[in-house]
Amino acid sequence: HTPQDTIPAGFCKSEHDEAVRVKTLLTECLYAAKKDHSLNSISDRIKATAYQLGQSLGTAYCNDDAAREFVSCIASALRTELIHDINASPFKSIILDESHDNGDIPQLSVCIRYLKRGRALTRFYGMVELQRREVTHEGRKRMVTATQALSVAYALKDMFEKDGIRWENLMFWA
Repeated sequence: HTPQDTIPAGFCKSEHDEAVRVKTLLTECLYAAKKDHSLNSISDRIKATAYQLGQSLGTAYCNDDAAREFVSCIASALRTELIHDINASPFKSIILDESHDNGDIPQLSVCIRYLKRGRALTRFYGMVELQRREVTHEGRKRMVTATQALSVAYALKDMFEKDGIRWENLMFWA
């Protein structure tokens, strides 16, 4: 074998090894999500899986931050696609549910229904903590509690503005 033959082969092997590492990490992230496990302890599962499979994952993938970074990147890409699809839809509706978490903090869960290629889809859009806030309504500034309708409406308005979701063609609130 000449050096010209071994260099490309080395790159192919390296690329394959990297793909195996990433696939293993993503598989463990999926497992943790399905079992509702914390990503804070995923490095131990990754190390155990790598050992069982006889793989060397290296230190870059055997830490808790790697899983969070991968999940964050995937979530960001999915959210960007969701926002694009929502804005491209000729019609949309939102489904809201206000509840309190374990710390008695009011939360708003938002789902959105929209059309994509003529098919109606319902997707989770996000959670937002509801807060007491000052609002301007009918030309007057006033304070509203976290769970009053104006606070909920402004929380939704803030979410939509942050993500560039347009209000046009909003057909229904539930």
